[in-house]
Amino acid sequence: MWNIIIFLIVVGILLLVSETFMPGGILGTIGFILAVSGIVITYREYGAQMGHIVLTASLVGTVVFVVAGLKIFPHTRLGKSVILQSSVSKENGYDSSVEELAGLEGKTSEVINDLRPAGIAMIDGKRVDVVSEGGYIERGSKIKVITIDGNKVLVVKS
Repeated sequence: MWNIIIFLIVVGILLLVSETFMPGGILGTIGFILAVSGIVITYREYGAQMGHIVLTASLVGTVVFVVAGLKIFPHTRLGKSVILQSSVSKENGYDSSVEELAGLEGKTSEVINDLRPAGIAMIDGKRVDVVSEGGYIERGSKIKVITIDGNKVLVVKS
């Protein structure tokens, strides 16, 4: 009987942890049901004292397993292939700031490529991703920036 209990709890915990890497709810739900089943069987077959021991051991084991996994996993080959290793910084070419866009409102410019309704315009000597409010705008057309919402630059044909 102990083999079944240990199997249920260990497989349940592994499925719960795998839910972190493959979210969707199914693996986590099955894992939870298996782990709880193992603990319930322990309470029924061996009494409250042994049930408390198995429950406590399962909780402690889960915490130790998760903490060890978080410390060790990033250094494994699989961990290195799924975890971003470089810093997401401006120096590495990542820039999501919208400060540069703040001064563009009200400016007029020319469209570099067709806006369908999104495209690129040259505004103040900078290439800027823009979205047209009115739909399609042909390349070379004059546009005016009417609003900036976050990193979205909304333009109309002028």
